[in-house]
Amino acid sequence: DLNYGYGFLPMSVYKSVFAKIGSVKRIRLVGNCFEMGMESKCDFCEEMAKRTMNILEQSAPGSEVTVHWNRPVAEDVLALACSQVTICSISTFCFFAALLAGRAFIPRSTAMLAVAPDLSESVEWFDPGRYMWMGLLNEVSS
Repeated sequence: DLNYGYGFLPMSVYKSVFAKIGSVKRIRLVGNCFEMGMESKCDFCEEMAKRTMNILEQSAPGSEVTVHWNRPVAEDVLALACSQVTICSISTFCFFAALLAGRAFIPRSTAMLAVAPDLSESVEWFDPGRYMWMGLLNEVSS
């Protein structure tokens, strides 16, 4: 069962962040999938990451957009922590790495914290809204 409470953000979040930070030269989507002995959704998630990459390429013309999929954990932490700007979905993995980034955008969610505390001037909380890929599940998995 795919949990829609985690994963992909609606494009409105990216557009809002892009409006705040100005031009974007490089966008890296960092994601992974672990087989857990149940029906795998890894192919679905990887396809959604590629579709997100395509939409971001159209939304941020001139930006280099890449997907970092199923890379070693240390590489993912470094990519998130060493970015000038990190935008997290609902993910504690991203949350902790993003605290080291130059600027972090983190979703308000009780799945991570009951409240959104003031952490530093470089951390901004946002409402993650509704997740964008719900309607595409049947299209991709058929």
